Amino acid sequence: MVTVPGPGSGGVAHTGGVVEDYADMVIGSESVGRDWASVHRWAVALDDGRLIFADGDDLASAD
Repeated sequence: MVTVPGPGSGGVAHTGGVVEDYADMVIGSESVGRDWASVHRWAVALDDGRLIFADGDDLASAD
């Protein structure tokens, strides 16, 4: 289980489980010629049923 800060949540963290690690597919923004819509490494299924994508800095253990 992990916690992930929700966008626009005012710091409220959502809990869920890591579904997939896309480390092999993450490419740098310089490779695609843009700095927006960056690729995120982790797919996380939230407890409320949503699927989100996050970076390692966004994840924390939900102990």
